[in-house]
Amino acid sequence: MDSKFGDEPIAWGQTYRMQNYEAVISKTEYPKDVRRIIRHANDQLLKPENMDFVIWQVYKAFYHDHQTVAVAADVAAFIRSIFEDKQFHWGNRWMRHNDAHRYARGVVEQILGQNYK
Repeated sequence: MDSKFGDEPIAWGQTYRMQNYEAVISKTEYPKDVRRIIRHANDQLLKPENMDFVIWQVYKAFYHDHQTVAVAADVAAFIRSIFEDKQFHWGNRWMRHNDAHRYARGVVEQILGQNYK
C-alpha cells in the first residue's frame, strides 16, 4: 500500500464518487447491501461488520481475481472519499480529531491484510 495512495481527491467525482458511488456499487456482488451501507454511511459504515463487508466487496469488485494487496490503496481511497463527502454530514469528525486518510488506510490494511500472510 505504500507504493500508491489511490486517486487524488480532485478526481473522485470521476472515479469513486461517480454517479453518487453507483459506478462502484454496481460492480459489487451484493450491490443492494453495499448501497444501503454507503447511502447511510454515517453510522452504518462505522459498524465493524459493515466496514468489513464493504471493503471486501469493493476489493473484489475492482480487482476480481487479482489477489494482490497493491490494489488496497484504491480501496482505502474509496473509503476515504466517503468519509470526506459532505453529503453524509460527518461534520468535523474527519478533520478535527481523526484523519480520514490515515483511518481509511489503517482499517483497509487490517481487514485485507488478514488475507495475506
